[in-house]
Amino acid sequence: MLRHPAPVRAVAFSPDGVRLATGCDDKAARLWNTASGQQMLHLKHEGWQAWVNSVAVSPDGTRLASGCDDRVARIWDMTSGTPLLSVRHSGWLTRVYAVAWNADGTRFATASDDKSARIWDARTGAELVKVQHSALISSVAFSPDGALFATGSYDKTARVWDAATGDLAQEVRHDGLVSSVAFALGGSRLATGSYDGIARVWDVATRGQLLEVRHSRPIASVAFSPFGARLATASSDRSARVWDSSTGEPLWEGQHDDLVAAVAFSGDGTRLATGSYDKTARIWDVSSL
Repeated sequence: MLRHPAPVRAVAFSPDGVRLATGCDDKAARLWNTASGQQMLHLKHEGWQAWVNSVAVSPDGTRLASGCDDRVARIWDMTSGTPLLSVRHSGWLTRVYAVAWNADGTRFATASDDKSARIWDARTGAELVKVQHSALISSVAFSPDGALFATGSYDKTARVWDAATGDLAQEVRHDGLVSSVAFALGGSRLATGSYDGIARVWDVATRGQLLEVRHSRPIASVAFSPFGARLATASSDRSARVWDSSTGEPLWEGQHDDLVAAVAFSGDGTRLATGSYDKTARIWDVSSL
């Protein structure tokens, strides 16, 4: 159990599973040793409204991206904690709700309540692609090959876009706000989580629904295991759950003392990280599933 001074909104493993990044409402991202629980880095975000909503580790494990309520997304060196780059969304009170890397680490995406998601050059900070929803965009994810990226929005839709051009490829819909999106290995399936308490798995090519699983309260986060066999969900019902992503069979459940905001698998799929408003991040052994 990794204790924080405020709610934990985001978790992300390094590719080798040795480190866990967390994002917290105290305006800091932290890097932890997953074996010892020792804090390795404390990355303070300046600004009067810099709660950290999202963290993502680059594919080579050298850089951390963070998205904050101060409309800024930042990239940090994961060894020294040195800030390397920052990009900004427009609007005085704009929040960056999500960040994600493409497969080779040359680009990263951000999602914001300015109703836009953007793809940036990770070296220069140049804006490469911009797409829009009709409401706040809560989540963003690249397909494993980087050709597509997905967005989830409070307009109750998830959309799949061409990552090079920004052209719309597909759209699927929930009855509630869409809080989270995640691609499975291969990029043929997309998971979506919603405030309607439902997580769905979709066929990206056909928009056909392949699976539906439910919580009793809103779902805040979804994640596939590395090979796509398992689907994890996090909910405001204070639970995180793991499901068989083909059958929907429930395989595991972990409990927090407050709503669970984030969930992430380690690179080998043996561990699951969760972040909660109970001010903790936890790492669970799910190797037997």
